[in-house]
Amino acid sequence: TIVPPPYPATELEELSPLPAAFPGLRLLGVAPLPETLWAGERLPFRLGWERVPGMPPDTLRWTLACAGGVTDAGDLDLAPGDPATWPEGHRYVTRYAPHTAPLLPEGVCTLRVQLAPAPPLVLGEVALRQRARRFELPQPPQTPLAVTIDAFGRFVGVDVSQTTLKPGDTFDVTLYAQAGGVADRDYTVFVHLVGEGGRIWAQSDAWPERGAAPTTSWVAGQVFVDVHTLTLSAEAPAGSYTLFAGLYDAERGGRVPLYDEDGTRFSEDRAPLAAIVVAP
Repeated sequence: TIVPPPYPATELEELSPLPAAFPGLRLLGVAPLPETLWAGERLPFRLGWERVPGMPPDTLRWTLACAGGVTDAGDLDLAPGDPATWPEGHRYVTRYAPHTAPLLPEGVCTLRVQLAPAPPLVLGEVALRQRARRFELPQPPQTPLAVTIDAFGRFVGVDVSQTTLKPGDTFDVTLYAQAGGVADRDYTVFVHLVGEGGRIWAQSDAWPERGAAPTTSWVAGQVFVDVHTLTLSAEAPAGSYTLFAGLYDAERGGRVPLYDEDGTRFSEDRAPLAAIVVAP
């Protein structure tokens, strides 16, 4: 026998009470914030609501106040749909995850939210950490590159551990990149070894520096050494191959535009890195 859940729900699990009243909504509670967070990462938080009479707002403003009076802030949709359509008396949990600015100072930061015209409400604190950054390459790359990555970076060079392979061989590709600014989201770097007919015979897909340098944490001038390990398929036929690299949005799909030094966009938004020979 399947029965519908009770409405309104009597409890919202894992939420600490934080009562506050707004037009059309009553805030019931907030989920615990993460204890620590890297600057540039998303800050996840959850709020529990109950629909009450009145016209609720559709936007929530968040503010993160950090050491030295440095703040980060933005506006978010209060819910995926229109809160005014919620039946009165029903309860909901909404989830948020805004990106934080990559240059926020280390230390304890306070998260506040505001639904105008009510004053801001403190949700809690999170300890912010800063990533180690380098602004000079540790060594010159074997092969210089001049590939622009949309509006936030460029590939400046590449090392390939082997340019002649046999089926089943494993080899390393080291990409050198420099940031021109902050990316709007976390992009994945891909390295593909492509043979005749466009077939991919070896590949690597990973966040920059194996997750240690997500693109939302980049700051202008910062440099990256991004190592990818690929294994050539044991069934790869002998012949000439091309090694390509690029970036894509794993969450929403679509590749990041890449341009050569003349400003011409690369076909399929992948830049050629090196010619590879597969021996019999």
